[in-house]
Amino acid sequence: MSNPDFVEPYPGYFKETNKGPVVVPVVGTMTAIAGLFVAARIYSRIISLGKLAVDDYIVILGVVSAAPRAPRVLKSGRVH
Repeated sequence: MSNPDFVEPYPGYFKETNKGPVVVPVVGTMTAIAGLFVAARIYSRIISLGKLAVDDYIVILGVVSAAPRAPRVLKSGRVH
């Protein structure tokens, strides 16, 4: 729903807005937070159980495969 009181400064304003400066820090921050949570999970599983289960390896695989995407977003230079 749009606010009827808001008027675009000029037609196409929202199409041309570069959201990259907002997206890049969010992607980097969320990737770092996910990595910290996975590291804490792995640490706690090793301390409490002494070993990792299959689901832990799947989580590690997910974070390892997602981590290289953050620098690609930083280097893309495209309008997001």
